[in-house]
Amino acid sequence: MTVSPIVRSGDRWIVVVAAGILSFTAMMEMSALNLALPAIARHTGTTTTVAQIAIIGYQAMLTICLIPAGRFLAAHDARRTVLGALTLFAATGVLAAFAPGDEIGIVWTTAWRTLQGAAAAVLFVCMPLLSTGAVSPQRRARALSVTTGLGSLGIVMGPVLAGPLIDNFGWQSALLLKIPACVAAGWILARTPPWSLAGARGRPPRSDGGRPEDETPTKHIVLAVGLVASAASVVPLGVSIALQAAGGSATDAAMVIIVQAAAMAAVGLVAGMLADRIGPSRLVVIGVAAVTVGLVAMVLHRGDWSIGELAWRLALVGVGMGLYGGPAQAWVMSSVAPARAAIAASHMQLARTTGFIVGPLIAASLWTAPVVPNPALTVAAAVAACAAILLAHHRTHHRTTSREDTR
Repeated sequence: MTVSPIVRSGDRWIVVVAAGILSFTAMMEMSALNLALPAIARHTGTTTTVAQIAIIGYQAMLTICLIPAGRFLAAHDARRTVLGALTLFAATGVLAAFAPGDEIGIVWTTAWRTLQGAAAAVLFVCMPLLSTGAVSPQRRARALSVTTGLGSLGIVMGPVLAGPLIDNFGWQSALLLKIPACVAAGWILARTPPWSLAGARGRPPRSDGGRPEDETPTKHIVLAVGLVASAASVVPLGVSIALQAAGGSATDAAMVIIVQAAAMAAVGLVAGMLADRIGPSRLVVIGVAAVTVGLVAMVLHRGDWSIGELAWRLALVGVGMGLYGGPAQAWVMSSVAPARAAIAASHMQLARTTGFIVGPLIAASLWTAPVVPNPALTVAAAVAACAAILLAHHRTHHRTTSREDTR
């Protein structure tokens, strides 16, 4: 059965905070174990390739379950569903951490991580729904900028936070990183009265992205979301490879990557406020253009990479991602009918997650190729440029269509 929306007055920013915590935690989980592959292989007596299945299992199940999760949430109570998924997400993480330390143990770890990916899919779809349902339409972009910024920060900070834990307490400790955040988010949501799904509180004064009855534009925006995510996620792993190949340490790489994350987080909060005032589409196009310029600047670089040369380019990519992240989600969520909000959220998160998986694969495959300019960065810049052109064309076309419809 379809749940009737519950309209309530007043913004519930504490729910947005909880959604941001979930976003940070779920994205962090995608990257935190990357540093632990050698340790997992040694501890369980397997190869790095076998150990990597534990990471891929989480990501693969997360990606596969996003669309079914959206359809499920469209017909069931969001509060009960998200609390159940959060409990399963935390419990499977603990079970994976305490799996036996042998060849059989890696099988159990992989099984628990795979089940955890299914729970994460529900959380991913819930994040934009919780944020948009918790605030008035006039503050929707601000709320989504919080969750999107924290999610992007989580995938960057995963290795940074997990590294010291792995070195000092073993790889299992990285699997427990999520527990405090899960407890905090669960406590907030359990104490919050039932909320509506996105769209229950009405539409913003201007959707700026297409008419609700025409969902083709939403597909275009979602495609661009996936392209930008894949282009931007080439950078962190690629930078780590480049700096360590030039004699830097993993700590040096982590500190430089933080520049991108910090710029993204700082600009994202401002971008949300601007998008609520002027509409999200303009900021999305500007943000993707900034990402493209930052990547092109990296492509045009010649010689060895230094921390200083990388930092300003990474900051520019981070500024672009900050301008783009929350407004892009607001653009999607304001372009669909309320009854299809969960479906739209699942497609949007599928595009982002696929991009975050494809980007590191591009970096790992092409970054070390002895070709100038760097092929991985060239591919990333081309993909970002395609997304910018798609979004600019879409925005121009629909502004023209909207004017014609009002005549």
